[in-house]
Parts: sequence; structure tokens; C-alpha cells
Amino acid sequence: MRVKPFLFLSALALCTCIFSCGINDNEDLPDINHSFIQGNGLAEIFSKEDFTALFPDSVFVEQGQYWTRIRNPFYTYEAFLEAASRFPKFCNEGNITLRKRELAAFLANTSHETTGGYPNAPNGPYSWGYYFIREVGCFNERTQMEQCPGYVDTSGVLGKRYRPAAGQQYYGRGPIQLSYNFNYGYFSDQIGMGDRLLREPDLLARDSVLSYMSAIWFWMTPQGNKPSCHNALIGRWEPTPADRKANRVPGFGITIDIINGGIECGYGANNEASNRIGFYQRFTEYFNIGKGDFCDCERMKPF
Repeated sequence: MRVKPFLFLSALALCTCIFSCGINDNEDLPDINHSFIQGNGLAEIFSKEDFTALFPDSVFVEQGQYWTRIRNPFYTYEAFLEAASRFPKFCNEGNITLRKRELAAFLANTSHETTGGYPNAPNGPYSWGYYFIREVGCFNERTQMEQCPGYVDTSGVLGKRYRPAAGQQYYGRGPIQLSYNFNYGYFSDQIGMGDRLLREPDLLARDSVLSYMSAIWFWMTPQGNKPSCHNALIGRWEPTPADRKANRVPGFGITIDIINGGIECGYGANNEASNRIGFYQRFTEYFNIGKGDFCDCERMKPF
């Protein structure tokens, strides 16, 4: 089941036996000047050691006596910092606690979208973020064939403006699992790449910096009648009376509502929302900060 908000994220990718691997062929993107930039201050609150602790390369499974990979090597710390350098306010407004809480919320949501975890996963289910690049079931590793052609919508202002290119598929890719032609086209346009991602959507599965950029761009961009996740967390969003009546208030829960509320919010306990909260709790504990109020969206109505 899918929803189609102004900007769309695919649902949780559950664990399978293989990676949806890509290559980091940055040389294919002359539009972006790739270089390691310490950027917008993210490195001040998030070190490479932190990244490795939260997203291990691999883990030893004692029972079976073998090593298994947890994080896909496509997702690197350096690529994350470089992508963040394009968004100066990302995790860089407010005091240290607020900045770390936003980072924890971003990592929790993107971990959920890309997770390879499951209840009895080695090292726990919340160590398996950033496992998948492409939406599960949409790319056949053996044949190298794509098999999810349905992510096309040419209605509405953006759908009419960013029409699909022949033969291309716009299923979820990258940390936020960006989906649909209008999202690929709008993101591409906003970062100065014209319609290139409409013509070559799989660049999000091949260039790690661009892939992270798509996630941060989504996080920082207001969506129709929704605030951006960033503004909702740093205190810049003031709920309207209608929002308060719908129980939409600042906190981690509102990020779930913004991202996928049509499926995960307002219906009581939900496995997908609970998985996001599980990641968030792990990350806030790691950063030694409080979770804040209103972490779930069980009683929040979707926007």
C-alpha cells in the first residue's frame, strides 16, 4: 500500500538475504563538485566513530560463528558530511541538545526506511540501518532488471511539470527512499541538475553524496500544508488550532506524520512507526539526550 503526498517516501524495507548494491561513481556527475567538506558543523556533533558505532560495517554472529555485513558500504560518513554541507541549517540550529535530537530523528527515520533488521537480528534490530539502497523487490540483482514501474503520477502541479522519462522507474532509492516522478524531478530541479534525475533516476542508487542529499533535502523542505521535519523539531513550527485538534504537536512523532502519516499515524500502535521509535530511542540514548515529548503519532491524524 502506498500514499502519494506532495513528497513521498516508500515504506519500510524488511530484511532479505542480499544488498541492493550500487556503485559510487561520482565521476558521472559533473554537475556536483565532489569533495570532502566538513560542511555545516555536523562533524562537531557527529564523529566518524559515532557513525561506525551506530552503523557497524559488520557483526560477528557467535551462534553460527560467522561475520555478516550490517551497513551497506555505499553509505559512508564522508558522503553524509559532504551532503550536509549543502544544507547549512541541517542539524545546525539551536543548542547542542536540539541539534543532536534532530540528528537522532533524521537517522531514525532514514534507518527505518533502509533497514535490514528483524526482531532477532544479530546485534539487535536497531543496528541495521542503511542496509538497502533501492526499494526491496524493485531491482533484481541477478538480472540487473528494474521491476517497479508504478511510481508515476502526472496529476497536480508538480506531476504535470515533472513528467516521467520514457523507460525510467521512480521507486524508492537512498536513505529517504525518494519515490515518484514529481519528487525526482523537483529535487533535481532544486539542486540545479535540471531534469537529469527524471532521465537518470538510478543516480540516487549510484552516487552516495547525491543519495544523502535527497534525504536531507526532503527533511528540510516543507511539504504542501505540512512543515518541514527540520522546522517541526527546532521550534520554528507553530501548530494551528486545526493541528492541535488533530493532536499534531512538535516532537519526534510529527516527523512520522510528515513522512508517512497516511499509513502510520492516527490508527493506534503501528509496527512501522514503532520501528522508527525504536531507532530513535537507541540514538537518543547513544547521544545521552532526552527523547523529548510526543514521540509517537498513535493519536495524530495524518495531514
